[in-house]
Amino acid sequence: MASATNPSGGYRYAPGIPPYSAGVRADDDHIIVKVALTEPTGWLDGFGLIDRVLAAEDRPAQALCAIELRCPTPPLVRRVRVVQ
Repeated sequence: MASATNPSGGYRYAPGIPPYSAGVRADDDHIIVKVALTEPTGWLDGFGLIDRVLAAEDRPAQALCAIELRCPTPPLVRRVRVVQ
């Protein structure tokens, strides 16, 4: 599988279906750090935290290579009936 590079972020990724990738790997001179929150937070506050952590490490936004979102309840799925 071919990989694509993200030199600003310091990692390579295997392209997947948009907007997802099929995996990431840190470049030789970088590491991937996984951060897990101990308390739930809203998505807007969570992205603010990501911005602050990256800024504290002097890393650009492009260094964010993955995110896992957890929802307390399933999203509402509206059923659509296709009429032909």
